[in-house]
Amino acid sequence: MHHHSYGHVRRLVVLLVAILSLQAALAHAAQGNRAANSSVSNWLAWKTFHDSLAFYARQSTAKVDDLLAGRLGLTPTEAADVLTEGQSFLAAIQRIDADAKAEVQRRYTPGSSARANGGRWTTKQPPAAQKTIRERAIEDGLFAAIEARKQAALKAHLVAIAGTVDSEKLARITDWIDSSVAPQIWTFTRPAGAGARGSVSPGSARQR
Repeated sequence: MHHHSYGHVRRLVVLLVAILSLQAALAHAAQGNRAANSSVSNWLAWKTFHDSLAFYARQSTAKVDDLLAGRLGLTPTEAADVLTEGQSFLAAIQRIDADAKAEVQRRYTPGSSARANGGRWTTKQPPAAQKTIRERAIEDGLFAAIEARKQAALKAHLVAIAGTVDSEKLARITDWIDSSVAPQIWTFTRPAGAGARGSVSPGSARQR
């Protein structure tokens, strides 16, 4: 029983590290884009915008009204539509993240086929020179595939928003996100070489 529990916990820890490492790789890419282009990934900026709206809507509708109506010039109906479409966009990003976690488990979890042997659970050990999750995700094309899906989700979101507000107001929202949201986003990762085999630590993006 002791060996069974230890093996189960060990597999969960390995899986968690794999998932967080891939998320860190995505955040690392966004950070690299920001250094080169003074901007983060578009989908990340829009996600942060909608995350902020959802947060403030739970705290005080006055703050949301001040931004959407006062600063961006949206009517109450347009503001409600933007909030609704924002929730749909956030849900789409969450689905992509869930798919990414499942794919990480399928591709990169070592010893996922652990088996019982004489009452003991054994796990196949990975080779000593195993590449990091980030390296493997980039080489396999998983990294690019996830980023592409999120950009496609943003494209669909912008089409939906364009159906609720006119082009001038959409441009105003976009300018606000580019000038006031994106510059406030920080990404956190451990520099390559700081961890084992140059792996990156769990990272995330948040507003300053």
